[in-house]
Amino acid sequence: MKIIDLQNRNKRLFRITRQLSVVAICILIFLIWYKNNKSEFVYDPTVPYPLLNSGDFWVDKFDDRGLQNAIIYRDKIYCNTIDIGDNNNFFYCLNPKNGLVVWRAPVDAFASQPASFQDETVIYCSYLGDISTFNNKGKIIWKAKFDSPYGGHWADTITSVLLVKTVYWKQVAAYDIKSGKLISKTENDSL
Repeated sequence: MKIIDLQNRNKRLFRITRQLSVVAICILIFLIWYKNNKSEFVYDPTVPYPLLNSGDFWVDKFDDRGLQNAIIYRDKIYCNTIDIGDNNNFFYCLNPKNGLVVWRAPVDAFASQPASFQDETVIYCSYLGDISTFNNKGKIIWKAKFDSPYGGHWADTITSVLLVKTVYWKQVAAYDIKSGKLISKTENDSL
């Protein structure tokens, strides 16, 4: 009985030692990779974001500022730039599988939160309250302008309603996602 217990203990110790060796090797590989690939990025606000066109390879174009407000939906990445120069802002649909830009759409300003979605409709709201909806090909469906300081938006995909609020909840507006029609607008100091 003691010999079997000793054999089982030795097998467990061997497995643990092997697992720790694998972990140590992985950590060593990561540390070597990190040392060799450590970013030398220095932020320069005068350097604009890159302008990408449909079909461009995007993976090596973005620097350490990253993909702004990126979100993944149905195997695509949706993100915006922050002013590529001359006050131009774009909303992108990127393919993470092949690294290509699927489409690019001009927007009035950059976003302060990721896009929302309802089926094939992409809902983009800028930090200034510019609302744009696109189809899955990047074509504009409708646009609206929220006339107060933008604070956030939520898409109710069951009722197809987009709620947009001000920073202090003083105003809340509801839009029909499919048509862009303003359904309601509430203004109240106690909201």
